[in-house]
Amino acid sequence: MNKIASIQYFEKPVSESEKAVTKLLEMLVKAFEKKDVSLFNSAYSDDAEIESLSCHNQTINKKKYVEIMKKIFDSSHPKLSFSETIIRFEGEKAIINCLS
Repeated sequence: MNKIASIQYFEKPVSESEKAVTKLLEMLVKAFEKKDVSLFNSAYSDDAEIESLSCHNQTINKKKYVEIMKKIFDSSHPKLSFSETIIRFEGEKAIINCLS
């Protein structure tokens, strides 16, 4: 079976906060594989700000990002990949950098 979603870490998450973020990223992968928009949506806080290639590197809110990702879910060849993922924190805010 061809995987349509994957995640690889550049640095192994070690702190409890990093491990919590890892669980959320794994939830995104699972949601993408199942094409479960509701599960994908639940991985993000309501005030999340997302910058991604899928939104032309613009920072957008959760609602707009989920709308974009739903279109990708519905495409004939959906793919989601997080590679060389690094998790950092600025206070309580998680910053996740990766190649996709």
